[in-house]
Amino acid sequence: MSCRNLIDIQQLTNLKQTYLITVAILEGRYYVWPNMDSVVIVQALGKKEKTAVVKNSDCPYYNEYFTFDKKIALHDLLNTEVIVTVIQPKSIFRKRKILGLFRLDVATIWAEPEHQFFNKWAVLNAPTNKEGCGSRGFLKVNLTVITKNVSPGLPPVQEDNEIEGNLLLPHSRVSERFRAKFEFDIFRAEHLYDKKKPPSSHVVIAFGGNMAKTSVRKNTSFPEFNERIVIHDMYPVLCHRIHVRIYFGSNLYAEDFLPLSYVTSEDEEGFLPKFGPAFLHMYDTAGMEEYKGSILFSLRTKAEVVSVEDKEKNEVIPISPSTGRLLPKVILKFFIVIFESSALDKRFDGKISYRVSIGNTDKEEEYGSSQNSINKYISDKIDVRKINRNSYYSVIRERKPLLTLSVDLMDFRKRLYNLNMLEKIYDDLVNINICT
Repeated sequence: MSCRNLIDIQQLTNLKQTYLITVAILEGRYYVWPNMDSVVIVQALGKKEKTAVVKNSDCPYYNEYFTFDKKIALHDLLNTEVIVTVIQPKSIFRKRKILGLFRLDVATIWAEPEHQFFNKWAVLNAPTNKEGCGSRGFLKVNLTVITKNVSPGLPPVQEDNEIEGNLLLPHSRVSERFRAKFEFDIFRAEHLYDKKKPPSSHVVIAFGGNMAKTSVRKNTSFPEFNERIVIHDMYPVLCHRIHVRIYFGSNLYAEDFLPLSYVTSEDEEGFLPKFGPAFLHMYDTAGMEEYKGSILFSLRTKAEVVSVEDKEKNEVIPISPSTGRLLPKVILKFFIVIFESSALDKRFDGKISYRVSIGNTDKEEEYGSSQNSINKYISDKIDVRKINRNSYYSVIRERKPLLTLSVDLMDFRKRLYNLNMLEKIYDDLVNINICT
């Protein structure tokens, strides 16, 4: 299994178990503040640890090891961050100051071979854009994620201690980080419903410690945002996921994420993260049980050179509506016949109904926004009888319940035709090669 497959959310389980994050702080080098007193603070899984103070050195040795543990589901663990900050502690004559920090999500560590980084130099960045964009020093670390009762691997013997070639980077062929500008064009959302009234909503983009949001669109289930969120950061980003969230006021309505490994290629002839315009379909934050709506957006990434005087925070800029080519929609009519159901739980004793939906079609009927009001997505009441003391079956005779739905969906047939043709060509070439 490839590292990219290891972080596929569809393969993760909700089962909670105890995970350990181990962080070894080894040494610092080339701190921009000469002969400083320094302390390293490590934050993970809601806990905080710190090293002892090393005095009067811009190349200090720490050699301290910390362990953070928590009982948590794997997909929740991968969404957490490890934050490492180098500070100059306060004294009688000065306040505490932050030299620099780095942060990465646990999914980045998990995607590495054996879920660990060994003897890697992390670039320390300024805590704010106003304090500069370049490196403020380097910190050598070991990072590991393991389950309880599993021993971490031993660090390999290091032939050299040079920074170049040993930078803390995601699993890729990129040898160094550079400044980049991530442009998220948020066009619109669809099928957002809040009980009995149209919601007021906004979109939040979050990754790598950055967070920015659109303005609020009030009282609509089909909001038009047409705004560009610009985030400045280093690339490769020390995270695997771009989180896309929809809020109703201050309440999280739906969340999904875009894996960076799906929208970029870091090979020698690869490309920077790029996506869409396309729809991202959102589901209930507790799982994949309920469709919550869709959001149309795109992502473009550009390398940039930012001088010390030209630093910008995250920006939100108005843009024109999407003019990108989207697939045409086609109206599909679905007919669903219920033949039988058995082994029903005893709590269904009495009468039951069957309900079917695709996306938010049932809610569209309820709110009167469906294009076709003749759909019958709920059956009439049907008797339930007892099989034994613990299970029941529905009494369906010759006349079967028929449910209908009319849904306008994107027409993917042309893509499927092209895919089928390419697969046929591939199979023919393989067969020709075998025969010859």
